[in-house]
Amino acid sequence: MLVIYRQEDGGEMRIANSFAIARDASGKIIRKIDSFPEQWEVVSDANDLRGFRQCFDERDRLAARVPPFFADCPACNKKVSAFLVQGSLENLQKGEGDVKLAHPTNDPHEGDHTWILNDPQPKARLRKLIEGSFAV
Repeated sequence: MLVIYRQEDGGEMRIANSFAIARDASGKIIRKIDSFPEQWEVVSDANDLRGFRQCFDERDRLAARVPPFFADCPACNKKVSAFLVQGSLENLQKGEGDVKLAHPTNDPHEGDHTWILNDPQPKARLRKLIEGSFAV
């Protein structure tokens, strides 16, 4: 999973930090420490582990609440299997704030494509899809 932390800087959101984390086959959380050659290390720091677990928990929480859906990626210019970015489910349900979508590119150099859903019609369709998933 590529994790990107952003912070406001002069009215604009800028990337403050980013890193790649994963779970290995045994469930240990590992962190990418180099791209060439690709190297990973087991995370052992308690604070890092707590933060990384929160990233996985938030991703898993969203995945459990929102079924997979298709969306038009502006970068790819095609339909992709997308997911909601943290905080977007609540914004969509309230009808205010940014609704951010993303999808994995499977390219470690490019990272996930992320965009804001601005068009009211796709927002309404997504809200209806999500409300339907909560009724089950």
